Amino acid sequence: MTGPAARRRLRGRRVGSPAGIALQVVYDSAAWIAAVIVAVLLRFDFNLHLIAWRPLALVCIAVVVLQILFGWIYFLYRGRHPNGSFAEVVALLSATASTGVIVGIPVFLFGNAAGLPRSILLLAFPMAFVLMGAVRYLTRFMSERAIRPVEGAEFALIYGAGYLGDSIVKRMLTDRTSAYIPVGIID
Repeated sequence: MTGPAARRRLRGRRVGSPAGIALQVVYDSAAWIAAVIVAVLLRFDFNLHLIAWRPLALVCIAVVVLQILFGWIYFLYRGRHPNGSFAEVVALLSATASTGVIVGIPVFLFGNAAGLPRSILLLAFPMAFVLMGAVRYLTRFMSERAIRPVEGAEFALIYGAGYLGDSIVKRMLTDRTSAYIPVGIID
C-alpha cells in the first residue's frame, strides 16, 4: 500500500483539494444520517413500525445542512486544518456540537408531538462525532503510510527525544526525498 499506485490514489483526495473537501462533506453527512437512524432504532428497540419516518427525514436533512454550515464557519470544509490534526478535531467537535444543540433543542421540546423520541440527538451526537473522527483518522493514517522515504535510505539514530526530535522523526518519515529512515531515539 506504500507504492506509487497508492500515492497516486491518495494524491487526488487531499483534504485541501475540492475533491477531498467534497468527500469529507459526504462522509460527515452520512455519519450524521447513520447516527440519527441508529439512535432512533435503539430508542424504539429496532421496531420499525414505531418510527415516524417523515419527521426523522426532516431531522436528517436539518443535521446535514447545519453540519455543512457549521463546518464552513469553523473552517472544517475550507482545507485549513491538516487531516486528523488536533485543530481539525476541535473544529469537528465545534461544528458537530453546534449542530447537535441547534437541532436537539426543537427535537427535545417538540419531538414527542412529531412522533420522535426526545433523546435521539443525545444519542446521535456522540455516534456521529466518533464516526467522523474515525474517517479522518483513517484518512490520515493511510496518507502517512503511503508517503515513506525512498528505498535504499540509510538508517539513522536521532539524538534528542524532545519536541525537535519528534518533529525531525515525523519529517524524515513523511519526506519522499529523505535519505534517512529513523530507527531509534537517544536522549
